[in-house]
Amino acid sequence: MEFNIQRSKTPGHLKLFYPPTDVFQMLHIDFWGPIRPLAQGNRYVLVLMDNLSKCVIGKAMPNNTAKAAVGFIVNKFIMIHGAFERLIMDMANILTIR
Repeated sequence: MEFNIQRSKTPGHLKLFYPPTDVFQMLHIDFWGPIRPLAQGNRYVLVLMDNLSKCVIGKAMPNNTAKAAVGFIVNKFIMIHGAFERLIMDMANILTIR
């Protein structure tokens, strides 16, 4: 029988951040999938969301690699909208440096 029962959650690894003051200043990124393969063989969707405007940009992709994510961010976001200041993601193994 355990008597030292934990009565609250242990503190997590969350970090506070200040809200953005401009559109496309802070972005959230995540992969959605795997889903049933589409006609082109795409099984994942890369989702990029702006924190201020809640604008969502998504792209179907055949794989969920960091190389595919970086290619999408550079070619389809930075070249069109410009550079962002912060990129927020869950700590998925795919998007973290090993």
